[in-house]
Amino acid sequence: MFQEIKKLIGKGEIEKALEMLAGHSRSAKVQLSSFRRMLQEKLMGTISVEQEELKFNRAVAAALKIIDQLEAKNTKGDIGSNATPQSSNDEPPKTVKIFISYARKDRRYKTELEVHLRVLKREYKDKISHWSDVEINPSVEWDKKIKDELKQAQIILLLISPNFLASDYIWENELNKVLKRRNKDKIAVFPIFLDHCRWSKFDFAKLQGLPRDGSFIKNLKNRNRVYVEIMDALALLINDRLK
Repeated sequence: MFQEIKKLIGKGEIEKALEMLAGHSRSAKVQLSSFRRMLQEKLMGTISVEQEELKFNRAVAAALKIIDQLEAKNTKGDIGSNATPQSSNDEPPKTVKIFISYARKDRRYKTELEVHLRVLKREYKDKISHWSDVEINPSVEWDKKIKDELKQAQIILLLISPNFLASDYIWENELNKVLKRRNKDKIAVFPIFLDHCRWSKFDFAKLQGLPRDGSFIKNLKNRNRVYVEIMDALALLINDRLK
């Protein structure tokens, strides 16, 4: 069931995904009600494009989080009393932080990528975490939060597209800082090419990214194949940082 819901999320069918989750989670019912209010506001023309995108992205993040919680609950139920409690003297596991830099108009591809990142997170037993601006709580100053998360990230994914290159905020507050940190702190910067644009004219053109054959994710019939290749490349970077 959860795989089917993740596919719906990847296609942007958030209302259907929340409807399926609502039968298993009270939080999903609340999110579904909130999402439907947003859709009504959109029909009435009482919500801005920016507010719509923000609420949509928060609904995606909430749905994925609910799936994680339900899957963890099911796993815990299977393990039962045979589970070995972690010693209170154990040191907390090292965590590799991943930051996703993207243009909001490309949120569809960011959502698809996050589905695969959550699978990778499960594989590494929560030793990795990823962050994008949809994780911002409404009460938090979003600009400061983005800058703080960017400083802490060890791996940074750049979702390259015309929208990405045209964004003043990305250039001024994310990309310039990322490239400076790459030289100073030895962080990993990983371009992911979404669509045709003049990316080869900029500093990050010398970085190895995916797809490697000159194609772009937007044009691929089976995007999951490339997302799996991206996860394989990320696993190498993660393993290096967990040593």
